[in-house]
Amino acid sequence: MARSAADDPVIGASLAQIGRARLVDLDPEQQLVSEIWGLRLRLVSSTGVAAATGDFKVAPFSDIWGGRFTANGNGDFAMTAFYQSLMTGVAWGDLFGSRFMSELKQSSDPTSLSIKFNVDGFDQTRHVGRIVGTIGPAAASEPAHFVVGRQCMGLSQGPVGYFPAIVDAGRKKLIADFGNALPTTAFRGPLDPTLNLELGIEQAGQFTSLGSVRVGPTGW
Repeated sequence: MARSAADDPVIGASLAQIGRARLVDLDPEQQLVSEIWGLRLRLVSSTGVAAATGDFKVAPFSDIWGGRFTANGNGDFAMTAFYQSLMTGVAWGDLFGSRFMSELKQSSDPTSLSIKFNVDGFDQTRHVGRIVGTIGPAAASEPAHFVVGRQCMGLSQGPVGYFPAIVDAGRKKLIADFGNALPTTAFRGPLDPTLNLELGIEQAGQFTSLGSVRVGPTGW
């Protein structure tokens, strides 16, 4: 696992916006699926070398919910959602000796990359928020805006939002993405490590646990 630029020079690289994009509500009466238009992204090394450039395929946010941080009541600052889409028309440049970038290019469709990011911590005064996400390989056979797997939900009595999960039969693992599903301990803060999180199946009102999930930097 790469933890520093000495392990892989992709550590310290940045994802920069080219020009200015627009956040659009095409229907002014429906403001819960805001779309991003005109977003062009470039992955740049710490020395300014461009490794990949592409266009964000227009997408609305999904699974918005207001339970991210509720200590000060509800409002936009307490909400979180995610965008999942593609970087299309990807042009590859100098991979600056990065093993990660080389393997990412080899494992993906030649002109596409998958991109997903969660948004939360919106400051209604400064009009800025937090964005945390992932760029990964994309296959031509995959859908652009959702995961082919299970769409899971928290029990009504628990503080957990919706999240996708897949079964990796080869490794006998259940892989779940909680990036947009768990509450934080502070505004734009870390996920709550005291959360008693269990994955399981609910049938006829009966919950059967498949196992517990430790939350936080020491538990993942």
